[in-house]
Amino acid sequence: MQLKISPNFDRDTIPVSGRARPHTSTYAKTLPPSFSPQLAVLGEHPPLGEGWIHEIKFDGYRILAFIERGNVKLITRNGHDWTQKFPGIAGALASLQVQSAILDGELVVLDDKGRSDFQALQALMKGRQPAEPVFYVFDLPFCNGSDLTAAPLIERKKRLEGVLKRGRLAPRIFYSTHVSTPGPKVLDEACRLELEGIVSKRADAPYVSRRDSSWIKSKCSQRQEFIIIGFTPPQGRRTGFGALLLGYHDDHHRLVYAGRVGTGFNEALLDDLVKQLKRLEVQRPPTTLAPSARERRAAHWVKPNLVAEVRFTGWTRDGMLRHPAFIALRSDKSPDDIIREKPIEPPMKTTRQTSSSLGNKPQRRTTRRNTSAKAQTSRRSRDETPSNSNRSPAQQPSDSSRLTIRGVSLSHPHKLLFAEPEISKQAIAEYYDAVSQWMLPHVVDRPLALVRCPNGQSGKCFFQRNWSTTMPKAVGSADVGENKAKELHVAVYDLAGVISLVQIGVLEIHTWNCKSGNIERPDQLIFDLDPGPDVPWKRVIESARILHRTLDQLKLPQFLKTSGGKGLHLTIPIKPTIDWDSAKRFCETIVKSLADRMPDMFVANMRKDLRGGKVYIDYHRNGRGATAVAPYSTRARAGAAVSMPISWEELGKLSSAAHFTVETARQYLKKRKTDPWRTFERSRIDLRKLVNGKSTA
Repeated sequence: MQLKISPNFDRDTIPVSGRARPHTSTYAKTLPPSFSPQLAVLGEHPPLGEGWIHEIKFDGYRILAFIERGNVKLITRNGHDWTQKFPGIAGALASLQVQSAILDGELVVLDDKGRSDFQALQALMKGRQPAEPVFYVFDLPFCNGSDLTAAPLIERKKRLEGVLKRGRLAPRIFYSTHVSTPGPKVLDEACRLELEGIVSKRADAPYVSRRDSSWIKSKCSQRQEFIIIGFTPPQGRRTGFGALLLGYHDDHHRLVYAGRVGTGFNEALLDDLVKQLKRLEVQRPPTTLAPSARERRAAHWVKPNLVAEVRFTGWTRDGMLRHPAFIALRSDKSPDDIIREKPIEPPMKTTRQTSSSLGNKPQRRTTRRNTSAKAQTSRRSRDETPSNSNRSPAQQPSDSSRLTIRGVSLSHPHKLLFAEPEISKQAIAEYYDAVSQWMLPHVVDRPLALVRCPNGQSGKCFFQRNWSTTMPKAVGSADVGENKAKELHVAVYDLAGVISLVQIGVLEIHTWNCKSGNIERPDQLIFDLDPGPDVPWKRVIESARILHRTLDQLKLPQFLKTSGGKGLHLTIPIKPTIDWDSAKRFCETIVKSLADRMPDMFVANMRKDLRGGKVYIDYHRNGRGATAVAPYSTRARAGAAVSMPISWEELGKLSSAAHFTVETARQYLKKRKTDPWRTFERSRIDLRKLVNGKSTA
């Protein structure tokens, strides 16, 4: 494979033929006023199976270009308007022969070898160095009144290429081409050419405005963004400061110290940075988990407002960066979004194939158990993935015996899946056995999404939806494919299936809002109350009660549960009589109306930088394929919290959304006299009249 870096890849595209999934679009007269880009997850390595395409990972600023009747706006991923910063790019895009469009791409400056150079881009923006910026476009979520987000990526790219060819925009605007060569070979070539890495994308995937595993980034060296929390005085001949102190947000959104970086700065950068840091100085470290006493000596602390991109070789055992080097400040990244990036294990192959590999049209069906002789003989070991020699002692299994619970054989039952408190695989399985009478009605016969942590909560975890023949025999599948294209997701149909998930290291079970046999008709709605990091628990309770009263006015039955994380879920059981679009629009109308009436309390936009002091009500969980954590499911978070159904009377007695844990839930359930969700099934309501704008029945 020959990989070019300027201006584009050599192309080896996946063909789109008559067998491909038909183009899917929704007519929309005007562009949405705001739109969030899809973001990639970090992978341990590029995906290995078919159905993936691979693009160069550019080192620049992510830009969404809004074009409407010749007017162009260049919007960053954080919603800032940069049109005036790059008038040449905006002018070139204005000449496109489209009435309206949203183009997704990366704005970069190229070096003399055709590689994107972020520091040169920053120097250009600060007026220190002349350069010609260019815009690489890789996606087209909206075009000429059509919402293309549901269309397969390969079809969106084909349409994008046609739009750009008609514009004749080179050298300012480029189409970001792709290859379908196996991902590891593409990454090797990218690293040989000294590129940042590649982005691998599912060719048949829709566009989703969130971080999603259908886009996986693989890097030639480790690099990510960190929050600047302080600095040290200069030493020797160094001016300005000695090193920057860095941090990130953990799973509980606590600011955690990650070490210091003292290389990668030139004199101009030192002078510029120290001026900004001096204006932000504070007396105390802004971290929730403070650095050690040694690190605090002589440190100057600053408000956590600045974001630095850093290259490093890895992490120490105590969570510090190894050999970090400063790359650049990132004004396009919000400090609130900065977390420690944890690579996922990419899927071996995709379920929904590209058109070039489709054979006979598959029969649409739901598979409850795969018990064929062929499947049994080809199934690999059902134990968890091979152990990692770098695990901490707390993650090592204490013995190699086996234990059978409800007919399921557990290997290494004493292996710790949670370190603090110490909770074993056996304890998790026994917990699900104890709560099964309440949990199973809400989990069985539904497509599932799983969070698997084979080496425990503190080890590497990954997200899994697709069923494969390597699954335990008690784990079934559900066909969620569209337009006769088969796509098997994981499903369980009894307690043995749930305990089998524990055997393979599943720590979170998420469900679709529908039954496996009726994929296109949701049977419940979920309002997810997700508070901003500075919202106290009492305000979360207050927001839930306000939403409760709002839904009561519509005579909607509601069932409450903790998320096991930060917020609360209100679930409405409905009869499967409306489609996904109707369900989501119905919830969206309620949420936006509430946010308009009480803007100081609620926000309906998913952007995290808008959640300060407010509660975001996520109505997007009601779209096709969206999931929410199941009632009674454990969470893959420190503390082993569970998502617990509760009554409205109990709500005011809770300390947080993570109030119930594996250790306390069983004791609590023994004392609880009645199940607050006991009337869930018989409370289902037909929403057709409300959805159609008529009065309630």
